Amino acid sequence: ADLTRKQRPPMPLLTPRANPSKLMQWAAPPIAILATLLTATVLFYALNKPPLEAFYVFFIEPLETSNGWSELALKASPLILIAQGLALGFRARIYNIGAEGQLLMGAICASGVAIYTDGMDGYWILPLMVLAGAIGGGLWGALPAWLKTRFNAEETLTTLMLTYVAVQL
Repeated sequence: ADLTRKQRPPMPLLTPRANPSKLMQWAAPPIAILATLLTATVLFYALNKPPLEAFYVFFIEPLETSNGWSELALKASPLILIAQGLALGFRARIYNIGAEGQLLMGAICASGVAIYTDGMDGYWILPLMVLAGAIGGGLWGALPAWLKTRFNAEETLTTLMLTYVAVQL
């Protein structure tokens, strides 16, 4: 019962298969979608809501009008931008889970340019807003990188904590 650290058996590690199953590579996404729909159905029943009506409201109704499509694009654009930025870091095994905070800081910087140039006219305002947003978000993302290189701070934790700081700002 009182095993010391040296006497404990090593923890098993998860290792990828040498030859992943082709069937499961194709079947995993539909299985995940079905599991999600089944879980959602159970939750909707628990909330006394008709699941089919809820699925219609979530998946079909937003696509029935051109306004729905534009709202979908409006809400999807920042998520796509975040995903593209995170994909590079994840490939390098740098786990940045603070992309929301970096997006917020970029939006704050871009909004600052918009407020400063209020009443001005010029083609240069929108590109300047994009540049300010990229610099603001990049600097906010550079802070955990600096903490990692200077103090060996865990980037997963620092990016998450800085998200909460950005939300408060």
